[in-house]
Amino acid sequence: MLDGADPAQCAVVTDGPAKKETFTKNADKLAAMMKAKVVASCPTDNVVGTCDVGLGMIAKYSGPKWTAETAKKDCISKPRQAWLD
Repeated sequence: MLDGADPAQCAVVTDGPAKKETFTKNADKLAAMMKAKVVASCPTDNVVGTCDVGLGMIAKYSGPKWTAETAKKDCISKPRQAWLD
């Protein structure tokens, strides 16, 4: 899901295959709740880091808006999120 407010952030669903059908069925509702847009895949160009945001999702931060340092700071500033090295 591409963040509607920050297209330099894209979340990837990482839950197991058994949950794929449930996610696919509810993806538009989840995206609307998160003010995001469902995309086939996240951009891979200029990725500076990845954050485990919980709920079976990881977020990829892309430059030039984000640097590894600013992305990590943003990630860990939120409760229950962890920076993935």
